[in-house]
Amino acid sequence: MSIVKDLSESTVNRIVETFGFEEKLTEGNAYMTLNSPMSPDPVGQARLFEGKDGEKLVYIGLTVPAIQLDSHMVFSFSKADSILPHFTLDAVHAGPHYAFHLDLIPKVDLTSNLAYVKEVYQPLDEAFSKAEKLEGLSEAHLTRTQLAVMSPWMIANRATEDSMDPVGSICGDYLDHWINLAKKGIQSPKTLDCDTALKDHLHRSILFSKEVDPVWDRVEKMIGVESSEKLRSLLLN
Repeated sequence: MSIVKDLSESTVNRIVETFGFEEKLTEGNAYMTLNSPMSPDPVGQARLFEGKDGEKLVYIGLTVPAIQLDSHMVFSFSKADSILPHFTLDAVHAGPHYAFHLDLIPKVDLTSNLAYVKEVYQPLDEAFSKAEKLEGLSEAHLTRTQLAVMSPWMIANRATEDSMDPVGSICGDYLDHWINLAKKGIQSPKTLDCDTALKDHLHRSILFSKEVDPVWDRVEKMIGVESSEKLRSLLLN
């Protein structure tokens, strides 16, 4: 049993079932099978789901016993011109340690859209505060640049095994809120911002940049440059 895998898969399943996303397969299997020189068997997969209106969900799972890694990422993208934030969850078990990252990625400039902040982010205050008070969590090692391109309501921590159960509950709170926003539509008007689709394109180019996020160097070492670049392309476009 894998706590991080179960959390990630249950999140994927709920999003897919809620919105009726269709999985895109390759010869009847997951969209991408991930192989590594560290193992004779596949070490993971990338699954791709698409909605009817341009939404996309990407799941990437990597399990490499040779380096004691069990890593799972969920990224549910709203359509490019929508101001609904993207939902993201990372859950990792590496050696004796756990870590997770949870956020709603903003689609507008928060510094000039107070109504959007009130509608989209302030309802997360209680869940965010619960995470701050959880025992067993410690600060994740993120750069100031990484923090700058996420939302102020991002939760990113290292964790103990015992703390991962309440983390799952907080993830559920974020997911509940995001699903409700998607269903009812965001009511607050967007002000003082550039074209939403263009902003999203530029934002993703930073979020998934090899220069900004060192995880891609580690992914390249595990599965090779070609497969790593294919994964980045799934997230960038």
